[in-house]
Amino acid sequence: MYRGRKNRFFIGRRNIFPGSPEDYEHEDTTHFSVADKAGNMVAITQTVDLEFGSGVMVDGYGFVLNDAMADFAADADSVNAVKPGSEPLSSMSPTIILNEDGSPFLVIGTPGGSRIVSLLTQVISNVIDYDLSIEDAIKQPRIYDKPDTGLVLEDTVDSSLIPKLSSMGHMVSVYEGEPKHFGSVQAVMYKKDGTMVGGADERRDGKALGY
Repeated sequence: MYRGRKNRFFIGRRNIFPGSPEDYEHEDTTHFSVADKAGNMVAITQTVDLEFGSGVMVDGYGFVLNDAMADFAADADSVNAVKPGSEPLSSMSPTIILNEDGSPFLVIGTPGGSRIVSLLTQVISNVIDYDLSIEDAIKQPRIYDKPDTGLVLEDTVDSSLIPKLSSMGHMVSVYEGEPKHFGSVQAVMYKKDGTMVGGADERRDGKALGY
């Protein structure tokens, strides 16, 4: 293989051209939950925000810095204004939940921007209040409250809820776009017998793995 002009690579008689970064890099947040039999739990939500973040590479380490400074408010009087030692407002909510005796119960998180808190709350409630398995809790349809728009329902929500919610005074709309809009919850739950069960969201490319 040798490199020719205009960034072409030649292997035998086949020409290979540079690909598009958009095919491999996206602007979505990533979350992963990790747990072990000793009760150690790790929940990490990370993002570079837009494609390639700030575009600034850390010399010698091979990763880019995010552009989350855009999450600060431009208003100097805002509590979310840029100032030394401050961090911008964020909805990222990597979460660890313990049983009343302090033993491990659930490690969970999701991408989803400003929708993260409401999406996680619903899944956690499905587990604790409705005693669903972590897999079933993640699969349930979701809903969130969008300022100035009202309640936004996933298109898999029971349609009979729409008139009920409307009669309560809510503005209601159904989102018919990509399922990933409603997050990608990744979780590990400890059952009462100590068995660990992983749950991964099919709305994106989540996976649950154990070894």
